[in-house]
Amino acid sequence: MNFTGVRFNAGETFNVTLDAFEVLALRSVGDLTGTNLVSSEKVSAVNYLIQSSDPIKNLKIGDEL
Repeated sequence: MNFTGVRFNAGETFNVTLDAFEVLALRSVGDLTGTNLVSSEKVSAVNYLIQSSDPIKNLKIGDEL
């Protein structure tokens, strides 16, 4: 995954500070399974899988969090 121009591989971490009502959207062509969110305040997280619109190939394109 690339974030702020830096590539992060599986197992690597990065920190982001958000103010109230700010949103961070992460998109990866890889799998975001196992992503760990840590916060000092209450947060919400939504994750969904992006798949190909071709029902025959049914390719997984990536994850969004």
